[in-house]
Amino acid sequence: MYRHVINFTRLGIVGLILAFLVACGHTPVSSMVKLRNFDPTTTDVEKLSIAVAVPNQFKVSDNGVTMLLEIRKKDGSQGKRETFALTNSLQSDDQQKLRRLSVPEGRKILAYRIHPQDVERFNAIRRFSIEKKKTKQWDGSFGVGTQVCRINDVLPESILITTYIKSSETKEYVPFIVDLDLAKQTDVGRVETWAPLCDTKT
Repeated sequence: MYRHVINFTRLGIVGLILAFLVACGHTPVSSMVKLRNFDPTTTDVEKLSIAVAVPNQFKVSDNGVTMLLEIRKKDGSQGKRETFALTNSLQSDDQQKLRRLSVPEGRKILAYRIHPQDVERFNAIRRFSIEKKKTKQWDGSFGVGTQVCRINDVLPESILITTYIKSSETKEYVPFIVDLDLAKQTDVGRVETWAPLCDTKT
């Protein structure tokens, strides 16, 4: 699984993105502007959605899209983190907005949301984060991860993934990280293990 992790002292997406260094892939300047008001600790959970575009020869694994929210003391002595396995979203609003995106040929895009049973757990760590931020002694991280499997035996030279965020602040899906090449984020020789063949029984 790969995961984009961004660090924050004050939440505000411009600060988050500038604090996040990635070897491959990029965040468009236009996205920085559109996401500047996005705050994972205060955004409307019911409108929060993550979309992932993957090559057609790959499939997103079951429970393969995750969201991470972590808050930790700057000296490392204390911390709290929660990881949420997102669920595939078929909500009409998400599907309608996905159709407006220009997805490169040869890729498919899917939308994901926090599972209803995880909303209270998500809200609990958000409340914890807001309270601790007031002390100026805590930092946090927000991340999105994806696990994929291969539909066929071909080992790819590149695995380009694009992640989008839609929130109450953005209204539409906004590119978060564009064309992150997973093959360059891991040992290419281990892609067969890292992105296994999909289980045809499921």
